[in-house]
Amino acid sequence: AAAWAVLLLCIAAVAEATAEDSYRAAVVEHAPISVPGLVSREEAVGVMFDNLDVYEGHVEAAVADGAQIIVFNEDGLYGDDKCTRDEILPYLEYIPDPSKASGPIVLCDAEYEEAEWWAPEESSETISERESESESESSPSSLPPVSYRRLAELERRWLGAGSGNSSFVRQPVLRRVSCMAKTYSIVIVLDMGDLQPCAPGDTSCPSDGRYQYNTQVAFDETGALLGKYHKTHLYYEPQFNSGMPTVPVTFTTSFDVTFAMMICFDMMFAHPTLDYITSHDPPITDMVYSTWWVNTPPDFSATQIQQAYSRAMGLNVLASGNGLSWIYSGSGIYSEGRVLMQHYNPTYVSMDKLMVTTVPRIKRSNFTPVPLTASPVSDSVSAPAIPFSPFHSQGRSTDLRNAASRQPFANSELFSLRCPINSTYYIGEKERQQPLPVPAPPSARGQLTAARDQHWSYSYGNLTISTPFEATWGAENITSTAVAGNLTCTATLSVAADQPFLFGEEPEIYTVLAWEGWYDGTVDYYQERFCAVFRCYTAESCLSPLIYANTIVDSFRLEGNYAYGTTLYGLVASDVLLLVEDAEKINVGFEGGTEVNAGPTTAAAAAAAAAIEEENVGYVEAGAEFDTVLLNASLLGRLLYEDDSDS
Repeated sequence: AAAWAVLLLCIAAVAEATAEDSYRAAVVEHAPISVPGLVSREEAVGVMFDNLDVYEGHVEAAVADGAQIIVFNEDGLYGDDKCTRDEILPYLEYIPDPSKASGPIVLCDAEYEEAEWWAPEESSETISERESESESESSPSSLPPVSYRRLAELERRWLGAGSGNSSFVRQPVLRRVSCMAKTYSIVIVLDMGDLQPCAPGDTSCPSDGRYQYNTQVAFDETGALLGKYHKTHLYYEPQFNSGMPTVPVTFTTSFDVTFAMMICFDMMFAHPTLDYITSHDPPITDMVYSTWWVNTPPDFSATQIQQAYSRAMGLNVLASGNGLSWIYSGSGIYSEGRVLMQHYNPTYVSMDKLMVTTVPRIKRSNFTPVPLTASPVSDSVSAPAIPFSPFHSQGRSTDLRNAASRQPFANSELFSLRCPINSTYYIGEKERQQPLPVPAPPSARGQLTAARDQHWSYSYGNLTISTPFEATWGAENITSTAVAGNLTCTATLSVAADQPFLFGEEPEIYTVLAWEGWYDGTVDYYQERFCAVFRCYTAESCLSPLIYANTIVDSFRLEGNYAYGTTLYGLVASDVLLLVEDAEKINVGFEGGTEVNAGPTTAAAAAAAAAIEEENVGYVEAGAEFDTVLLNASLLGRLLYEDDSDS
């Protein structure tokens, strides 16, 4: 009996130590149920509840596997096909700000649901009067900064006279998620739409009198609202307003982990990343990330950038993506670049995927912050500008995991990139002639304006690929170079002599790509240098969207010249866009031993360093014993300078 007692004590001690060193997390890749076009509020709530039914199944399964937090994807409650402000409006709810409340906002509480102020005929009292009453009446502390009568009146104006139940105010979606978190005792993070009426005298107010935000929200185990974050950098989303880049949002859980909040395209910009990494005290180590990524395989997929970001920023990243098809899929859980869980749907068939794993707590003592650079270097964009079109496809019902179907995806302009450029909402000819809100040279401005009429052209700069070459079995140090403007990219491959996956076929073809320029997200733009080496389907079709490769590579190195202070993201994928899970197999950095995110941390230091040496050789390369099928290796260089949020 004494021995059993000692054993039980030892088990308890190990469990306690494990809990102190880690936590259990879940992410869901979800294929949303969606109804296109304009619908009623009742229909919209029905669609969102259909998706919440699926969410609840994942929550129940995650809790059974010990998860303490679960993350869902961007636009997961309604899809991405609501391309006007009026189309998305029925799906929105008024989301209170927990950081401005005097106490916990628990929408699942009975007193919240039964409060008198839900009635549309409520008197038009001001919020200050309501708050003074609440002190004596013990009402919930989650009153909004506008009167409920005003919200009800606005709802009837926006949705029609028949919508008199003040559904925006009653928040059926928020209340259901609050109850779900409380019932299952788990932290829930999801993405939804926030409706905020304009304040009186707001000179920036949209013409329809309301702000509409793509919003990530978090609830704790008691059902209390922990935080809400407005997406800062919109990507082809005319139905939404941009959030403020200077307002990063974090929340702290009962298991003592503070999470940063972020949505999709925000990952490519300086803010809010720098606010979390360099300005937050203490520095953030964990992030919840909801995304609806647009993959451009083989060299820029969702999971590749998620892993690269986790490595570059030294973060645990819980990333939830979209499961509709290969075009959008990509989710995972990462710890400082190490893949803990990953999922990619390589088909046109929609599917959901739940992932649960143990996440280690990060000790921050040995991490160098991301550099700040005073301004973009003068030669970072070159004329003449050449439009570059990423790759997209029209969906069809085909199982692409079948070996006979391992071909490039078909390109088609019929496919809708989120909300397409030719949407009726998009800017007219007069607005289109206005200067770009970025420090781009005049020649580049004209090129981008013209490119907007080409449905798929939403980047501009210089693009070059090298002469395609064979990855000859057993060949060592195969070298190829591509030059685009001021960027030179060189790849060196050593190919394994034994190729069991090629089954006697001819050697596969590879090429090197060099790209420098600006990427256009319609609202925000960012500047980059991008080197890649990847497999071609044939020597004549190197720019086809391909996710398959069979060639085992013993080692590789891809390098390019990058401005001093650049943050490097190393992206590497194997067959079917699977990531290389072992972090030690991939090295990213600068020649001479400089770490991937070493460099100046102030504008003055950056300027002084740039005066001595403006460019370094950055690289991504295989570590020891790589011995892995290589589909793609890429090196994305971004100058995360202080005013990047305006670009």
